[in-house]
Amino acid sequence: MLCLVKNLLVYPLYKIKDRESEYLNHKINLQKNIEIVEKFACVDEIKVIGSEVNHWSLMIGDMMEQIYNFNKSGYNVLFSEIDTVFVKQFAEIFSLEKMTMFARCNNKSHKDDSLPKGYYLNSGLIYYPSNLDDNTWNLCRDKFKNNKTIDAAATSYEIFVNKMFYSQFPNMDSGIDYIRKAIGFSKYNWRGLICVSSKEVPSVTEDIKHIHFLNMSEYIQGDKNFQKFWYQEIFDNFHADIMAGNSIKKHIIDLLHYYKINLWDRLNRINIIEEQQKLVDNYIKTLGE
Repeated sequence: MLCLVKNLLVYPLYKIKDRESEYLNHKINLQKNIEIVEKFACVDEIKVIGSEVNHWSLMIGDMMEQIYNFNKSGYNVLFSEIDTVFVKQFAEIFSLEKMTMFARCNNKSHKDDSLPKGYYLNSGLIYYPSNLDDNTWNLCRDKFKNNKTIDAAATSYEIFVNKMFYSQFPNMDSGIDYIRKAIGFSKYNWRGLICVSSKEVPSVTEDIKHIHFLNMSEYIQGDKNFQKFWYQEIFDNFHADIMAGNSIKKHIIDLLHYYKINLWDRLNRINIIEEQQKLVDNYIKTLGE
């Protein structure tokens, strides 16, 4: 009897010590994300994983073990952080043959020089096919399985899953080529102006299927107007119009303008060159056409 592999979407919802308000806000947004995904009807099941934990490493350790168990139970697993939103159906992801990440980070990893700029991938959305082997999994699981309070900042976890991804290929360039050919960059895990310097970003809003707001990102944390849940109104607008079947193009452009207006002072502080400023303006113009 043929046993079909099921496609599973996993969201993490953990209550970290002293972060009660963040948990409650994420819980509200989680429900809205689930409503959107159910409307698209392109997954077999949605699971929310989480518990009360004292620190990041406990969360990551539990999260990775649960995803691993789902994977070994025969699921294709798509993991998505809650500070994101799917804006179109995404069934194509489940046909990918390898563990896949979807967008570059502009910055170089400050934790591990083996992940240089241009090869360091964001972990907000990750696909784990059901055939992923234990040798690949253990590159990340072994770091957290004893639940030690190691340096478990988001970038550390990101390094581990990057290593998992690249271990599937003979070299890092082959990994980048796989993403480019199999799915394309930033069609999923699109992050507005943060990724605008890449030539691989979507050139029309219709190609954007998943947006990552980077709730606690090192890129924006602490900047004026980029406090926790800075994106709430924008997220709510996406949710309302997706559920109503309306166009979300305006909200994508609004998001880009928000980034531009509120990041401009910071970009100037790091001596953004005129060419980069033109790139930002041209990207907004291109997507708005």
